[in-house]
Amino acid sequence: MLILSADDVRRAVSPAQAFDAVREAFLSLAQDTIGTFPRHQLSAGPGRALMGVMPVADLSEGGPWAMKVVLVGKDNRAQGLDSHQGFVMLADGRTGKPLAMIDATSVTALRTAAASAVATAALANPDPSRIAILGGGTQARSHVAALRSLYPDAGFVLWARTNGAALADELGLAVAATPNEAASGADIVCTVTGAAEPILSVRDISPGTHVNAVGASRPTAREIAGDLVAASRLFLDAAAQAETECGELLLARACGAITKDHPATELHTVVAGLHAGRTSPAEITLFKSLGIAAEDLTVAQAALRFARAAGLGTEVDF
Repeated sequence: MLILSADDVRRAVSPAQAFDAVREAFLSLAQDTIGTFPRHQLSAGPGRALMGVMPVADLSEGGPWAMKVVLVGKDNRAQGLDSHQGFVMLADGRTGKPLAMIDATSVTALRTAAASAVATAALANPDPSRIAILGGGTQARSHVAALRSLYPDAGFVLWARTNGAALADELGLAVAATPNEAASGADIVCTVTGAAEPILSVRDISPGTHVNAVGASRPTAREIAGDLVAASRLFLDAAAQAETECGELLLARACGAITKDHPATELHTVVAGLHAGRTSPAEITLFKSLGIAAEDLTVAQAALRFARAAGLGTEVDF
């Protein structure tokens, strides 16, 4: 079994390679060659890390099982830790023999940003000039890397509650004082915050903008106000998961901004050419990313493949 640390994963898989892996995940979902299972979010009480368990199977000939176990500690950053900890296990699909144990923090950072990049490539207007990143954590960094790989000539602007100026200076970005200032005139907006209440509403977004809403993944939390959900064409990574976890959808319904039958399209159908994406240059498109195990599977497979080719990782008997 190969053990891959976070550094091994970052050295093995580039943002462009993660983009290809996640795009393949969406194509496989459209072709029913990835088997997905319900994600379980578990709590052991106040002050304890939350646990997420995400099983998935590659249904192609010889494809592996995978399981991501991720734990989220709300006070981790005060201790110098990423909020997400855990591992991705790959195992032989027939025998169950473990093949790899891979750091989940790095896989999550890569696959989440890659999913936003895949959605952006499928839904945004071409040739963006201004990309806004709202948030200052791991996903802010990974989204900058992913979208710079996709749009090297675009300008970036960053807003974050606490470390915006320092992070913008480190990454070579412009800095904004408010979410509205960052989003104003942006062609692409990515929200990657820990906000529980909306930080963007329809008045903040220009016609033709594409929004990737990434930070909230609980039914009681949202970054995007109901009026912006109502004004957008909504795309989801997993419709069934959204019905239990997506605050943007559930709270917009609860406040009356949208109805139960508000249309939403799963992204894999757009990537596979089965459903239209953007229908006009002025349309606002909104991709709500909850994060799905299919993305973890394909990025973990890429990490294993590229790490072996580069001689990275530690082999152990298991």
